[in-house]
Amino acid sequence: MDRNEVHIAFEILLEEIEQVANGINEAVAKAFQKGAYDEARRMIEIAVRLAEFHERVKMLQNEWRNVFTGYASEKKMSRRRPERLKKGLRTSEDAFRRPILEALRGIGRASGDV
Repeated sequence: MDRNEVHIAFEILLEEIEQVANGINEAVAKAFQKGAYDEARRMIEIAVRLAEFHERVKMLQNEWRNVFTGYASEKKMSRRRPERLKKGLRTSEDAFRRPILEALRGIGRASGDV
């Protein structure tokens, strides 16, 4: 597996994590619609842990890139740009912000904090 394949593997992993996050966001919304606030709170906790995991994977991806950059400069390998995922295959991080904030606001209302 060369450096480009590892980069693509990281991108695929990040995409899969984001798909799981989308599913959790949908589950939170459904739980709120049903009035199942304990379930929604539990799912939000999972979403927060998943977001932290996502960030750790991104950090590992950057670490890989940095390690390999040093190796590549020592070996004077050609510097190809890694292939990007096709448009529409990757969910932007901004897409997660609003549903999470709305869910947190909903929890605050349910507990009487707002």
